[in-house]
Amino acid sequence: MAADPASRFFAERFRPAGVRLGLLVLSECDIAVAEAAAQVLSAHGLRPARRLAKLRPRLGFPAVTTREVVGFLERYGHEYCAAWLPEATADGQDLDQNAIEQAGRASGCAVVWYRRS
Repeated sequence: MAADPASRFFAERFRPAGVRLGLLVLSECDIAVAEAAAQVLSAHGLRPARRLAKLRPRLGFPAVTTREVVGFLERYGHEYCAAWLPEATADGQDLDQNAIEQAGRASGCAVVWYRRS
């Protein structure tokens, strides 16, 4: 099993079934995180370009908001196994972990938090 936390998380939580075939990260995530998610998807025979969602901020905004993450999970969370999210966005805004975790649970998408280094 891979040594870094993102690789371990994706490997442990990614159990594709039915329409639940994706992984979620923010577009601002480290390239190593996106690569770890892509490797897990590829190992399951899935195309990362199709199954790895990189959530981006709305046009003209510096970072994704809690509202956007919750909205994404409410609309599309049933298609995702797991989400790897920062406690705060790149511009330093805290994400509401409770609201996002509640939306994740309601949709069946596991959410894990990491602290930026």
